[in-house]
Amino acid sequence: MCDCEEINILSLPSYLKIYIKMAKYKAKENYKGLRSSVADFGIVSWDEASQEVLAYLYEKRGFTSIITKISSNEESSIKKTNKKNKSVKKDD
Repeated sequence: MCDCEEINILSLPSYLKIYIKMAKYKAKENYKGLRSSVADFGIVSWDEASQEVLAYLYEKRGFTSIITKISSNEESSIKKTNKKNKSVKKDD
């Protein structure tokens, strides 16, 4: 019999580093200024929550209704659109 569930090959910080490299996490606008009590975790202030906390709550605890995940592809496309808009405005 294996105790595989009790052995944690990758520690939680390793998971968080991977999640953070793959995407950025942001609390939705209607939660700005609010705090929530999360069972077995503590109180989370949505304005001040770190990327690690947001990544953990989104990926591991399923807080998808409160936290938005922005992938690196989406982020780069947003930057490209902003650059295009700026160049168009300069031509006017």
